[in-house]
Amino acid sequence: MMKNVSKIFSGNSSDHLFLLNSNQELFVCGNNEDGQLGLGEPRKEEIKIQKLTKIQNIPKENFIHVDFFNLMDLAKM
Repeated sequence: MMKNVSKIFSGNSSDHLFLLNSNQELFVCGNNEDGQLGLGEPRKEEIKIQKLTKIQNIPKENFIHVDFFNLMDLAKM
């Protein structure tokens, strides 16, 4: 069970969930229909996330057209 949840963001027209806890750790769960984490052009590297996973534990190349650092800044707003 996730404790100290600060904010929750849902993906735009896809099945993504982003969660920020009080320690400023960002977690994500979900994929698009192609199994990609993120939005945009497909790449060979794909990852399927079935449970909340700390975003720092996911290789940046598995994000599809998502600026990793801007995502972290967005979560801190």
